Amino acid sequence: MENGSVSAGQGKNQHGLRSFYRGALVVAVAVVVGIVAIGSVRQSAGPAQGTAFQGKAPEAASSPRKVLRVATYNIHGGRDARGHGSLAGIAECLRGADIAALNEVHGGLGGQQGNQAMILGEQLGLFWLFAPHERRWWRDHIGNGCLTSLPVIHWQRIPLAGPQRGRERNVVWIQLGYQEQVIQVLVTHLDRQTDREAQLESVARLFLALSEPCLLLGDLNTGENDATLQTLMSTHGVRDPVGDFLGPATPPRIDWILARGLRGLRASVCDHGASDHPCFVTDLEVASGF
Repeated sequence: MENGSVSAGQGKNQHGLRSFYRGALVVAVAVVVGIVAIGSVRQSAGPAQGTAFQGKAPEAASSPRKVLRVATYNIHGGRDARGHGSLAGIAECLRGADIAALNEVHGGLGGQQGNQAMILGEQLGLFWLFAPHERRWWRDHIGNGCLTSLPVIHWQRIPLAGPQRGRERNVVWIQLGYQEQVIQVLVTHLDRQTDREAQLESVARLFLALSEPCLLLGDLNTGENDATLQTLMSTHGVRDPVGDFLGPATPPRIDWILARGLRGLRASVCDHGASDHPCFVTDLEVASGF
């Protein structure tokens, strides 16, 4: 009887332990699921502003540049179309640029530090700015960026609100010193779904309101047949230097360089597969009268 009682007690204890472990496992799984659910939620990175980019000052040129090289590149998170890391190839397309707009820039695990704008800026010896539009997994997840060799006067990150919560984008307004003038630059990446038209209209209004010389750079997710884009490009003083110089050889595009108060001198496309987008490059000079 005594031995039987001990065995029965042991059985109850083992059953109790199994129940405890099952309960603990259920709780642990619920906690993990909750953490993943919270971390995966896309949140707006919100507005920000400053008076400087990060990075070391580029080496001064032996003489002031009379030609301004401008590039825009959707870097696809630093990966080529097959998903392989390609930041070195991306840097080659951007080499020599005085102003480079970047889209689909990924943040590093440490937030600002280790992001792809920083990596490219360090490789190219340029000032850099990472301008996230989305926070996810408790860090600045993805957004726009800008690289420059020019002195930075001021920058402002402006959220582009839309009806689809969790799909926020932004436009970055940057003021740069060049030949004793201020060049105003807008860098953006618009949504490709229902928010796109409203965002394009907002960015177009801002671009036309800026004092010249100014630039609008980035992935507008908008082809040349779009009515809003056509209206913008037909506005007096707005130039498309890439299309002006490449003409019929211009590939179909949704990445744009638009200028006011700047004259195009030449243009090219760098497309060796480092991203799923080409990099568009143009050389500009300040138009007479400025």
